[in-house]
Amino acid sequence: MFRTKTGTCTITEDRIVLAREGLRGVAAHGLVGSSVSRPLIVYSALAAFLAFGGVKLILQNQAVEGTLLCVGSLLLARAVFNSRGLSATPEIPLASVQRVEAKRPRPPLTRGHFVVHFTEVGQPRRRLIILPGSLSGGAAEFARASGVLTECGLLKKGVA
Repeated sequence: MFRTKTGTCTITEDRIVLAREGLRGVAAHGLVGSSVSRPLIVYSALAAFLAFGGVKLILQNQAVEGTLLCVGSLLLARAVFNSRGLSATPEIPLASVQRVEAKRPRPPLTRGHFVVHFTEVGQPRRRLIILPGSLSGGAAEFARASGVLTECGLLKKGVA
């Protein structure tokens, strides 16, 4: 078992169980639930709104402001496109896990996280396991989580 950004991750003999605990976990469950479709819909609507505002500003001869809004819209749309195939499922059967990627933390820029590639109802999915930040002992938790995943055979030795 190791800590995540919103709770804990426990690896049993047949599954990975992600539990949302504490204030962050309750907030994440309320906002996201067990599907990432709600945030993606919000981001898509925001991207459309920014694109509309950007084009409107460009047509009103405010090219700099309009271009900035259009660029922001494109970045949001790209994030939505790249997030297809993500899952927020709280349990992943170990039999469906294809591989696990480790992403080292780079304080203060990024948190350490793992990307679990698995199949769900015949479709390839990805589940992010995001670890605590650098102010919450994220580097030590990344080393601990890497050890747990390596011990369970989900992560190749020396990868993390």
